[in-house]
Amino acid sequence: MDVGVDNEQFVTSDEDIVELFSHEYTTVLFTLGNGMGCPVWFAELLNRVLCCNYVYFDGIRYARKESNVPELNQQIEGLKSFVFNQMLQRVKTINPVLEWNNQMSIRRIQNDTYRITSDSGELRSIKSGGEAVEEYTSVITGKLYVHYQKIMTSLFTSHNYSCKVILDKPANSGVTFMIPFNLTSAGVVTSEVNQITVVLGGYSNEVQFSQKGSSYDIDLLSGGILEFLKGTDDRTYYEVTWDGEFVDTLPVASDEVSDPSSN
Repeated sequence: MDVGVDNEQFVTSDEDIVELFSHEYTTVLFTLGNGMGCPVWFAELLNRVLCCNYVYFDGIRYARKESNVPELNQQIEGLKSFVFNQMLQRVKTINPVLEWNNQMSIRRIQNDTYRITSDSGELRSIKSGGEAVEEYTSVITGKLYVHYQKIMTSLFTSHNYSCKVILDKPANSGVTFMIPFNLTSAGVVTSEVNQITVVLGGYSNEVQFSQKGSSYDIDLLSGGILEFLKGTDDRTYYEVTWDGEFVDTLPVASDEVSDPSSN
């Protein structure tokens, strides 16, 4: 990372310096390819991506520095595999509305998972660009539904959440999903993770989460994917998302049987 400045100065007859304008900037060097390198078409795609107006690396917006293009470096003589260096400059002048919309549109998954689909179409998890650490044979999607009720009295404020997970098709085994919360009480913010489990079938039971405090919020962006725990023999990737909206009543799953005692 390097810092720089684009400025223009005026020197008076008394040798005083007057700053006419000055703009600081930060540049970084992005390296494409590991020790084994990568093919040339990787750099072609990177160069094409950098022609777009909004380009984000790990959630931070960058643009190419002037007319800089990916610089080729050959790792092994005679091997058609290379490492490319691209100079980027961080973009600081942004439109708050557009920036918010862009950040919301960026698909968020687990922090250490960059993709789950290989070039061959086989589902897998790749961590930090390394070799596959877990293979997936199928994907089951679903949604998290949340009903929220706030109760205020002269003594306390209670935040009550009713949560339910409904999958598009039955789970292959018992799977537990993590729902992160932030509790604010007396100015102190405490993070906690609650769990909801789909034991059999394609839905979970309704689960209640309640806390007393000035605020108790779900720490999950709209479109965020819940982390999950599953059986070691289950090779399914469970992509359960929350749309960021609260529902008036929790829905009933298509394969869910009503409780006769409630009639």
